[in-house]
Amino acid sequence: TQAVLEDSITELATEGTSDTLQLRTATDLALTTATTLTLAGTAGTLENLDASGTLSNKLNLTGNLSANILTGNDANNILDGGANNDTLNGGLGDDTLKGGAGTDTLNGGGGNDTADFSDALTAVTMTLSSGGGIAVGGSTDILTGIENLTGGVAGDFLTGDTLDNVLFGGAGNDTLDGGARNDTLKGGAGNDTLDGGTGTGDTADFSDLLVGVTANLGGTVDASGFITTSGGALDKLRSIENLTGGSGADTLTGNTNENVLTGNAGNDTLTGGGGADTLIGGAGNDTYVVDALDTVTEAAAPAGGTDTISAAASYDLSGSNGGNVENLILTGTAVSGTGNSLVNTITGNSGNNTLDGGAGKDTLKGGAGNDTYIVDLIKSGTQAVLEDSITELATEGTSDTLQLRTATDLALTT
Repeated sequence: TQAVLEDSITELATEGTSDTLQLRTATDLALTTATTLTLAGTAGTLENLDASGTLSNKLNLTGNLSANILTGNDANNILDGGANNDTLNGGLGDDTLKGGAGTDTLNGGGGNDTADFSDALTAVTMTLSSGGGIAVGGSTDILTGIENLTGGVAGDFLTGDTLDNVLFGGAGNDTLDGGARNDTLKGGAGNDTLDGGTGTGDTADFSDLLVGVTANLGGTVDASGFITTSGGALDKLRSIENLTGGSGADTLTGNTNENVLTGNAGNDTLTGGGGADTLIGGAGNDTYVVDALDTVTEAAAPAGGTDTISAAASYDLSGSNGGNVENLILTGTAVSGTGNSLVNTITGNSGNNTLDGGAGKDTLKGGAGNDTYIVDLIKSGTQAVLEDSITELATEGTSDTLQLRTATDLALTT
């Protein structure tokens, strides 16, 4: 599954100052795993590595102590210049370019490319719109064709441009500014400041965190317009429309915009707020707080867990907005609640509710008000029995109705 050099090269350090190793592959070479080719030796041996003639094979290139020129191919390459003043050319594909120490030139080429400064021990200040900035060790790198930035362990300042950028701060108290368009901002560890900029679909991404995050996009803002998160991240957010949680129990709340809230793993609580929101729970036992405009996407059990929708409007789990959700709670002025083919528990509010479990062995709890229960009769031997269970206290309503429904194949002989 690896690629090896067929030929041997002998080059002394005193022979030439800019020697190039140009790679060529046979047409039948198809690598299934990435192969890393490294320019070994000290400065003065081979300086340049060109893989542009290797089609779309998965090759990663690493330089040495010389001022290297590394050129990728049409695949998703990782180019690592190492020390000295390197030039990295990604070519086509979604490439990751790591200049390392020195004043480097990073050319992403085609694709969705990332300039990676994760090895930096001092703060990185990089602005994509200006084409460069201060990188490793205080040197100034030049960037072209780069869409995404990854910072190091210090407090970095990363700024996007007019494209859809992904900015990842890494460790340290980072400041990320997406600029225009719809950006994804990942602060990582530390107390970060995330500013989505002027786009209308910017995302604060906490997917790397193990401890649950509490973030309310409609919460109290400070004098500069930032809200502050709590729990696994003490970050400041501004101009953010979407939230992505991590593997902990996240509490994510939207505002009046059309938000996308993604819980990922953990027992998450997702509240859309106003607007037509999209709520995606992922793994775990999730709770969705929705209104009539929201869309719920939930994974099937067992990965999806046992989930609950708390609806302020009449809600139908059998539709596209609750196909893998088990439980439904009606709040506010919601009138009716309908289950799906799973084993549902449907709970009404203080109004006169109509509760329909749908298929499956469901539990219906009307609460106060004069409620109507639509339940299924199933055949047990020659008798008909209720498939569903009903919970109704004597003090809850004065005129509750039990409405029976039978399957088309139910034919009682007695």
